[in-house]
Amino acid sequence: MVGLLLPSLMLTWLMIGLTALGTAILPFGYVVIPIPAKLLLLAAFPLMASLAAVIRGDLLQYYSTAG
Repeated sequence: MVGLLLPSLMLTWLMIGLTALGTAILPFGYVVIPIPAKLLLLAAFPLMASLAAVIRGDLLQYYSTAG
């Protein structure tokens, strides 16, 4: 939802901030999760948000040329 609703610049800063925060908390904090799951959690938000932003751009381009 974030990738579909926020502007690109705000989405970029949100991804940078949350990735930095997650990088500080997950590996160094006392979180009982295996390391591969921690890496998956760190990568999930930026990947899904950027994918949604690309889809939003494609849909907007499609609707502007189709109608």
